Amino acid sequence: MLSQIFKIFLSFDQLLRENAKRSAYSMVAVGMIGTAAHCVYGILWTQVAPLDHESAWLRAIGALSCFGLLINKHWPESWRRFLPWYWYAVVMYSLPFFATFQLLGSNYSMLRSMLEVTMAFFVIIVFSQPILAISNMLIGVALAVGLAFLTIPNFAELNHATLIPIHLHVMLFTLIGGLIFSRSNLRGLLAQEKVKVMTALIGSIAHEMRNPMGQLSQRLDAIGKRLPDHVVGAQTQTIDVIDLEAIYAEIAKCKEAIERGTQVITLTMDEISAKPIDSSKHRYLSMASVVNKALAEFSYRKASDKERISVVTNVDFVFLGDETRFIFTLFNLLKNATYYFDKYPKARVTITLDGRTVTVEDTGPGIRPEVFSRLFEAFHSEDKPGGTGLGLSFCQRTMLAFGGGIRCESVHGEFTRFVMQFPEVAEDEVSAHEQDVQRRGASMFGGKRILVVDDSRHFRQASKKVLIELGALVDEAEDGNEALAKLAAERHDAMLLDLCMPELDGYATAERVRRGAIPGLENLTIVAHSSESPHAARVRLDRIGVKEFLSKGCSPLELIEVLCRAHASSKSQAKTMEACAKHSGKTILLVDDEDFSRKYVRTVLMTQGFQVLEAPNGQIALSFLNDASMHVDAVITDIHMPDLSGIEIAHTLRARPRPRGTMPVIALSARSDEAMMSEAREAGINDFLIKPVQSIKLLESLSRQLGIAIKDVRVDALPTPQASAAVHALIDVARLDSLRRLGLIKADLAHALEDMRTKFGQLAGYVAANDMGRAKTLMHALMGLAGHLGARAFHDELRARYALMVETGQWPADGDWLLKLRQLFTDTDRLLRARTGV
Repeated sequence: MLSQIFKIFLSFDQLLRENAKRSAYSMVAVGMIGTAAHCVYGILWTQVAPLDHESAWLRAIGALSCFGLLINKHWPESWRRFLPWYWYAVVMYSLPFFATFQLLGSNYSMLRSMLEVTMAFFVIIVFSQPILAISNMLIGVALAVGLAFLTIPNFAELNHATLIPIHLHVMLFTLIGGLIFSRSNLRGLLAQEKVKVMTALIGSIAHEMRNPMGQLSQRLDAIGKRLPDHVVGAQTQTIDVIDLEAIYAEIAKCKEAIERGTQVITLTMDEISAKPIDSSKHRYLSMASVVNKALAEFSYRKASDKERISVVTNVDFVFLGDETRFIFTLFNLLKNATYYFDKYPKARVTITLDGRTVTVEDTGPGIRPEVFSRLFEAFHSEDKPGGTGLGLSFCQRTMLAFGGGIRCESVHGEFTRFVMQFPEVAEDEVSAHEQDVQRRGASMFGGKRILVVDDSRHFRQASKKVLIELGALVDEAEDGNEALAKLAAERHDAMLLDLCMPELDGYATAERVRRGAIPGLENLTIVAHSSESPHAARVRLDRIGVKEFLSKGCSPLELIEVLCRAHASSKSQAKTMEACAKHSGKTILLVDDEDFSRKYVRTVLMTQGFQVLEAPNGQIALSFLNDASMHVDAVITDIHMPDLSGIEIAHTLRARPRPRGTMPVIALSARSDEAMMSEAREAGINDFLIKPVQSIKLLESLSRQLGIAIKDVRVDALPTPQASAAVHALIDVARLDSLRRLGLIKADLAHALEDMRTKFGQLAGYVAANDMGRAKTLMHALMGLAGHLGARAFHDELRARYALMVETGQWPADGDWLLKLRQLFTDTDRLLRARTGV
C-alpha cells in the first residue's frame, strides 16, 4: 500500500516539475500580478472600503509568497529543487484557498461568487495538466472550508442552501468548459511551437553539420588530387610514398570530421530526449591523462590553433566518470574558446588542473553579464548564428552526472573562465581501484614475456618498470628489426610497440607480425603507442589489424588496462579460431534463382565445411523453413527473385517466434543504392553484400553472424601475372582463378555463358517493346551472372546503365547503348572461352 502511494507521489512530482519547467516565465508573471493584487486589494478592502472577513494578515502572507515567486531566479541553488512545490502552494493559496475563504466569509455574495468562477479559470490556465489543476482547486477549497469552519461564527447558519443549485453547477460548468478550452488551445499552441522548435532545430543541426561535411568534402578532394591519373586498361599503378602518407593523413581528417558530426547528433539526441546518463559505465580516470587525450583528438580548425592552447597541471587527480563524455565536454569548451581565435589573434586558452577542479580559461571577448542567467540552458546560443546551443547544457548535465558542477566566470572584453568542480574521491577507493587494476594485470601477465619496442630509452624504461611490477618478464628492442629478431628467437605473449622509429617503424613491424613473418604469432597481443595524432595512427593500424592505441604520456594504470583489454581480445580471437572445427555442424539455406550464382556460393560454403540446403526460389525456401524437422542456422538469399523476393522472405521469417524468427539473414544483391539497403535493414536483414560477392566477404559475414571463425579465407587468389592489360580490362582474372580453384570452370562456365547469351537476347526484345520493367529485372539478373563470371567490363557498363534507369525511370539517353553492350558481351564471351578452354 505504502509503495503504491509512494509511486503515485513520484508520478505527481514528475508531472509538477515538468509543468514548472514549462512555466518558468509564467511564474514571474504570476508572482508579479499576485504581489500587486494582494497589496492593492488588501489596502482597498481593509482600509479604504472594508469588507467582511478580509484579513490584512492573510493578504500579507499572500503578497510575500507571491514576491518569493517573483524573485525565484535569485534563489540559492540548493533551494531551487523545491521551486515546483512552492509554485504549486502559492497558486493554491492565492486562488482556490483565498477565493473560497472570502466566498464563505461573505455568505456567498455575488461579488465573491464571480471571483470564485474567475479563480477556476486562472487555475486551469496556470496548470495545463488537468490533474494538477483539479487537485490544486480541491486542496485549496478544502483548506478554505476548514479554516472557515474554525474561524467564522455560526458557520452552520450560512446560506449553504445555494451551494448545490447555484454555485456547484456553475463551478462544474466552468471547470469542464475551462479544461476543454484549455486543452484545445494548448494543443494548437504546442503544435505551432513544435513546428517552430523543429524548424529552428533542423536549421541549427544543418549549420553545425555544414562544417564537418565541408571538411570531409575538402579532405576527399585532397585525396583525389594525390591519387595517380587513371590509365585505361592498366591493372597496377604506382603511388609515391609521400603521396601515400598524405592520403593517410587526409583519411584521418575525414574520420575526425565524421566523429565531429556524430558528436553533434549525439548531443542533440541526448538533450532532446533528456536521456539519463548511465553511471554504471563510470570508472576511475586520471584527469591529466584524459585532458591530454582530449587535446590530441580535438579537431583544430587550423594547425596554429594547437599552439595557442596550454595545459598547467598543478595537481593531477583521479575522478570517477565516463571518459568519452568528459572528452566531449572539453571539446565543447575548447570549441567555444577557439571560435574567436580569428577575431582575437592574441587570445589563448589555458587548461589548469588543480585540486579537484579543471579550469578552462580563454582571453577572448568574454561574456556579457545579462547572458549569464541563460548560459547553460538547452537551445540557447549567444553570438554564434546557427549554433544548436546544446554544448554548455551537455557540459552541465555531464558534470552533474559525475556528482560535481560547472560554473562560469567572465569579464566582458577580458576573459571567460569555466570551472568544473569534481567531488572528492576517497583515498581508499582510489587505492582499491589501483590494486584491482594491478591484480588483474598481474593475473594476466604474471610470468608472461612482454617485448617493449621503442627507440627512446626513457620510454622503454618507464614502461618496463610498470610491467615488471606485474610480475612480467620484460625484453627491450630499439627498433623494428631488433624486435622481429627477438620475437623469432623467443616466444613472447605481448608487445608494446612505438610507431615512430627509424628504419623499420612500428607500422611495418606490426604488419610483418600479422602477416605471419614469425609463424604462430599472427595473433600476438600488440598495443601501439605514439605521440602522433590518434586519428592518423588508427587509420593505418586498423588496416594492419592492431586495435589498441595509447598516446605517449598515459598513466601507468591506463597502460595496464589497455594491455589487459588487448590481451583478452587476442585470447578471445584465438578461441574463435579453435572453434573452426564446428563448421561441419552449421547448415546454411541458400536461396537464389540463378543456377551459377547459387553453385558458386554453395561451393565456397562447402570448402569451409558448411552443410548447404539450396532453394531456387522463395517458395521452396519457405517450405524448408516451415519444416520443423529441418535444422537451419542461417539464410543467404538473393534479393531479386521473380515469385518471392529476399525482402519478403526476411519479413516472413522475422514474424515467427524464436529461435527461427531471429535466424541470421544475409542478403545478396547487384543493387547497392541506399534505398535498397534501407529496405533490407527494415526487413530485419542482418547483412547486405553486393554482387559479385567475394568469397572472403561472404565468409567474414557468416563468421560475424554465427559467432564462429573461418578456417581459410584465401579462396580468391591473386591475378595471374601472365595476363595482359587488355585482358584485365575486359575480365577479372582473379575471379577466374578463384573459379578454377573451386572447380567451377568447363561445364559450369559454358552453361553460364549460354544463359547470359539467352538473357541478352531477351533484353533486346524487351527494349524493342519498350518494356522497361522487365528490362530492368533482366539487367539485374545479368549483372549478377556477369559479376560471378568475372566479366568485369560488361558488368560495370551494365551496372551503370541499370543504375541510371532505376534513378531516372527512363531509358539511357544514348540510342546505341544496347549495341555497345552487345559488342562488349561478344568480346567478353570470346575471351572467357579462350582463356578457359570452354
